[in-house]
Amino acid sequence: EFNKYSFAECGGYCGAANLSNTQLLYADLTDAVLRNVDLTDANLDYADLNNADLSYANLTDAYLYNADLTNADIRYANLTNAYLVGADLNNADLWSSDLTDADLRNADLTNAGFYGATVTNANFSGTIWSNTLWIDGMYYDTNQA
Repeated sequence: EFNKYSFAECGGYCGAANLSNTQLLYADLTDAVLRNVDLTDANLDYADLNNADLSYANLTDAYLYNADLTNADIRYANLTNAYLVGADLNNADLWSSDLTDADLRNADLTNAGFYGATVTNANFSGTIWSNTLWIDGMYYDTNQA
């Protein structure tokens, strides 16, 4: 079960939850700890993931259309083929994440960090860049993809 145990009851790690193929449209997941969670093919369109911890999560083929990922920790996550069109990634940390074939059209990348991320064939058309930390470790105000 998801959230069956507290961290204290399972020694600090209760195992990764499997939320693949779930429908979480418009879900309020503000401050959620979804570290290591399998969200493969999950629908998180319009979800509020403000301050969420998605580090090491598997978001392969996930739908995050217009999702709010402001201040989200998405380090080391697998976002292969994820659909992030119109997503708000303001101040999100995607350090060393895999964004291969991801669609980020029209996403807000203000203050977002992509250092060390894999962005092979990702679509960054129409994205907003302001103080965006790119994969090369430099900050940019214009699209570098």
